[in-house]
Amino acid sequence: MDLNKLLKPKKIAVVGASEKASTMGGDLLTNIQLWGRMEDVYLVNPKYDRIFDQKCYHSIAELPEAIDLIIICTSKKTVPGLLQEAAAKGCGGAVVYASGYGETSGEDGKKDQAELASLCRQLDIALMGPNCGGFNNYIDKVCAFAFIIEDRDFKGNIGFVSQSGQLCQSLMENTTRFSFMMSVGNCSTVYVEDYLDYLVDDPDTKVVAAYLEGIKNPAKFINMLQKAALKRKPVVILKVGASEKASTLASSHTGSMSGTDKVFDAIAKKFGVIRVKDLEELHAIATLLATFAQSAGKADLLRNGLFGRRSCRMRRFRFL
Repeated sequence: MDLNKLLKPKKIAVVGASEKASTMGGDLLTNIQLWGRMEDVYLVNPKYDRIFDQKCYHSIAELPEAIDLIIICTSKKTVPGLLQEAAAKGCGGAVVYASGYGETSGEDGKKDQAELASLCRQLDIALMGPNCGGFNNYIDKVCAFAFIIEDRDFKGNIGFVSQSGQLCQSLMENTTRFSFMMSVGNCSTVYVEDYLDYLVDDPDTKVVAAYLEGIKNPAKFINMLQKAALKRKPVVILKVGASEKASTLASSHTGSMSGTDKVFDAIAKKFGVIRVKDLEELHAIATLLATFAQSAGKADLLRNGLFGRRSCRMRRFRFL
C-alpha cells in the first residue's frame, strides 16, 4: 500500500459532499474551502448537480480522471461499494469516518471490520479508519478532517498521530503547529506504527508526537523507534493503559489493546522516547523541541541533554 496516495494525494474525491452544516460532508467542505486545495477536489453526491457553486458528480464513475484519495462521508453500508468504485478510478487511499466496526462490543462490528480490511488489501487501498476523524496535511494543504477547525495558520513541523479525534481538536485549539495531524481511528489496515514510521521518514516533520491507546505490530513499532533514534528525530508519546481501567477504556474507544505498560515504558527508555503524562505536557514538549529543531543541532542537544535523564527531565523543563 502506498501511503503517499493517502497522505499526499494529488486528486481527491469527497463522497457525500454537502452544503449542510453539522454533517460530515458539510463540515469537511467548510474546512477545505478555508485553507485546502479545493481545485483538486471532486465532489460526489447523487442528490446535487452543484455544491457551493462547484460541479457535483452523481457517482465516482463520472469523474473525468483518476483519483488518489477517496473521503467517504456516507453511512457504513455504502463503504464497500464506494471503495470498489474508487479502486476502478486508480484510487490508492481512503478515509472512512463511519463507526460501528471493531470499536463495538458485538461480534458483528468486528466481523465487518475484518471484511473491510480484507477488501482494502485486495484493492490495494491504504485505509485511514474506520471510526476516525481523518487528517490534515498542512504542508501540501490536504484537508481530510471532518470536524470544524479554526481559521488560522497551523503549518509547522510537528507530525501528530492520535487514536482520539478529541485530542486532535484540543491541540488545534492552542498554538501547536503541524506538518501532519492525524486522527486514525480503529486502524484496520494502516496501523499507528505505520503512520509514525511515515513521519519519521518525512523531511517536513522534525518532531513526531502521538497519543496511543495500543500497538498492533510491536516489531514495526520498535523498528520505527530505532530509526527515529538513528535519525535524531525526537518522539514524544502520551500513552494510556497504565491502569486496568484505562486499558478497558482504550479498548472500548478504538478496539485497541493497550498491552503491558511496563514493557512499553522499558522500550520507550531504551530508544529515548519522551513519554508524557498528559496533553499539556505533550503540547509543551513537542512545541519546544520543534522550536529548537529549526536550528541545526539544537534538537540533538535538547534530546540528549535536557531530556536525557528521565528522573530530572520535567523538573528542568519547568524552569525554562
